[in-house]
Amino acid sequence: MRKLLALTMVVFVGCFFLGCKEKSPEEKGAEALKKVEVPDAPDKVVTEAVAAVKSGDLIKLYAMLPESYQKDVQGLHGKIAAKMDKEIYDKAFGLLPQALEAVKKNKDKMPVPPEALEMAGGFITLLGDAKINTYDGFKALNVGALLAEHGKALSDFGWKAAAMADKKEVDKVNKMMDGIKAVAKDVKEDTATVEITMGEDMMPVPFVKVEGKWIPKPLADEWKKGIEEAGKEIEEAMGEFEKNKEQVKTMLTGAEEALKKGELPAIPGMGGM
Repeated sequence: MRKLLALTMVVFVGCFFLGCKEKSPEEKGAEALKKVEVPDAPDKVVTEAVAAVKSGDLIKLYAMLPESYQKDVQGLHGKIAAKMDKEIYDKAFGLLPQALEAVKKNKDKMPVPPEALEMAGGFITLLGDAKINTYDGFKALNVGALLAEHGKALSDFGWKAAAMADKKEVDKVNKMMDGIKAVAKDVKEDTATVEITMGEDMMPVPFVKVEGKWIPKPLADEWKKGIEEAGKEIEEAMGEFEKNKEQVKTMLTGAEEALKKGELPAIPGMGGM
């Protein structure tokens, strides 16, 4: 008992002087990525990536990217967060639960399938669990940490949403993934070819090693251009957002007032509800 009390005091004093605090999103993301065992063979990259997609292991897919690619992805998020308006973000996401309740109460004016309402409720809960339903949480988001902690839930939501839109197509994709096979050929130090078989079709895909990780050569060839284009698109989109910021604030204020009355907000182009 004395040893336990002594240990407790050591921990308490250590926290007091050194500071015990929750790990930052960046620290959580880095730790999560370190725990992932990345395939060391190009054919395993294919089969394990397919398995990760099916199981919702999104952090594994992210970990398969070279570290500089991960930084590029995080950088795109940073561009959005830097241009986002805190007031608009907080109000918009804060109104989502109220909007959902209003839709439920006004089924005669806006008939929505029960499964869609369930999905919407699940999405709102997921946003809260991931702490991205507020601007501060969104700004602090680390992609690696998000995928490690909520990747499975995000994946499940995506599959359910896709199944609602076209279940037959989702079943077809799942069946196709079950039959994917991969065989590595001509493996050298940093190049290889992977013969990917899907049903009766076989496609040879060149692979290269980037920063110690095997990735498809087409991905490596197009990555920089793709990131640059994505960055430009974000800049353009956020520029338009900035121009219309006051209009958006006015719309949100109107929506807030309607929801307080238990009414559905007016939808632009559709008139009042």
